Amino acid sequence: MQRQIIVKFCTVLGLLVTLSQAEAATEFAYSSSSQSWVGGGETVSVTPALGFTFTPHRNFNNGVSFAINDFDTNPDFGATRWWYLNFAAPYDQPLTIGSYQGATRWPFQEIGAAGLDFSGNGRGNNMLTGSFDILEVTYALDGELLTFAADFLQYDEGFQDWWNIGSIRYNTDIPVHIAVVPEPNMLLLMGLGLGSLVMLARRRRLVTSSWQPLEHSVV
Repeated sequence: MQRQIIVKFCTVLGLLVTLSQAEAATEFAYSSSSQSWVGGGETVSVTPALGFTFTPHRNFNNGVSFAINDFDTNPDFGATRWWYLNFAAPYDQPLTIGSYQGATRWPFQEIGAAGLDFSGNGRGNNMLTGSFDILEVTYALDGELLTFAADFLQYDEGFQDWWNIGSIRYNTDIPVHIAVVPEPNMLLLMGLGLGSLVMLARRRRLVTSSWQPLEHSVV
């Protein structure tokens, strides 16, 4: 009887672990204004199931960077898609859960400022302003990134009409909630953090990708 109970317990435990692993997901999503140089008015959601590779690494500011692309699965090189995301805390500290305001372009941010950079498809900023919230981050003993969840808001070249708002999820069960348009009066609420902005803004779930390929021009 005791052995049966142990076997049943192990079976249930294994099922719970399997379900936990199944819930962990990887996704990158963003929405952007039509004026945005980087986002170009797109609303995008990509996952590994759609053929996109997510490659994280620790950047030299002790932060976290991602390369996301479909190079391995898209047979038409001219139609491939790729993005880069970079996050860094002030003073080269490891990223922890919390809100990072007053971010400027990584890796050129001041030592006491947070660094942020969202670019891709041949388009990037000379300067930017924005903020981001770290919702989850865990590291292995060797510093390798294990899980990560962040939401960000970036203003291309510092212009508030040129906005990009997005989410990155990596091996996490925190869902993507946002694809919002910052209302003009909400721009005054930036000091409250991106989390508050998202709660006040209109929400709609990113389900499908709908875009036209951007021209592969380089800044």
